[in-house]
Amino acid sequence: MAPTLSLQDKIELVLICGDHYCSTREAAEIFNGRHPGRNLCFTAVAKVLKKFKSTGSVENRYSKTPHTPPVTSKEENVYNIVLNVTETPRVSTHVISDNTEVTKTSMSRILKNNNFRPYRPKFDLIFVNGTRECYKKIVISREMCFFSDEATFSSNGVVSSQNCRW
Repeated sequence: MAPTLSLQDKIELVLICGDHYCSTREAAEIFNGRHPGRNLCFTAVAKVLKKFKSTGSVENRYSKTPHTPPVTSKEENVYNIVLNVTETPRVSTHVISDNTEVTKTSMSRILKNNNFRPYRPKFDLIFVNGTRECYKKIVISREMCFFSDEATFSSNGVVSSQNCRW
């Protein structure tokens, strides 16, 4: 595993390459000579120089300073979206995102984190129609009935509105 370089080490590498006009292999040898406990390879030197040439700095791109929290973690947004879904479960995610001024992806993430899943009645209708065709073709006895505790099916294609979000 490659050793992690501190900011001071990265600056020293850039200065070594600038002072001695040497290759990355020679710069790694000079650095390892100054710091005997460290074993730095030339690819690490090349990465530091590449970062310095492209950005003009050797600092990491992302600092570890605290930043603003994402929209999905704001309590009022989470509360408003969950309240909208529980009040009107059949409303689309597009309409909710327009009303709450939250993007659709953030809103979908909030719904997923709060264990709300979409209900797709199309698949239940396919199942009901398929079993209806089986009933017509085969004489059904009591042992051959299908039972499911996932949703309430009816033979006329109507799906219970309580199953839209659970």
